[in-house]
Amino acid sequence: MKTIPQTFGKTGRHYELDRRSTHACIYRVYRQTSSGTGSLLGYETHVIRFYPEGQWLGRTIEASERLGSNEDFGRYAWSFSGPNALARAIERFNRLQERPAGSEPDVQVNAISSEPIPRYPPAALGATCTQGIEGQGVPAA
Repeated sequence: MKTIPQTFGKTGRHYELDRRSTHACIYRVYRQTSSGTGSLLGYETHVIRFYPEGQWLGRTIEASERLGSNEDFGRYAWSFSGPNALARAIERFNRLQERPAGSEPDVQVNAISSEPIPRYPPAALGATCTQGIEGQGVPAA
């Protein structure tokens, strides 16, 4: 199974995994410069979503963990900067751990085949997964 990356770069920023659980993680966000990693900008807390192995256009797509996209901020991802940014990111991370089971649907629908896709990892992985809670977050800078 493809897991979330330890580090990656995107839109002039460098991301480093600070901590993770089965279904949530915190990344440190740095300004990316031509000479490498620059100053710390803040933190992002993400719900880790699981996607099962499947077929698409005749190709097998392996099971994977995925982070929220830009459009997912406020629902599956939150950005924190300024004073106490790490403390606020950890607070959101901890709230995701405490989320009551059943507060979101257990499945989402595949837009291509209209088949249900479980939001939880297969039991064979030996993990449990819950989705993020709705709430107010600081939008990505």
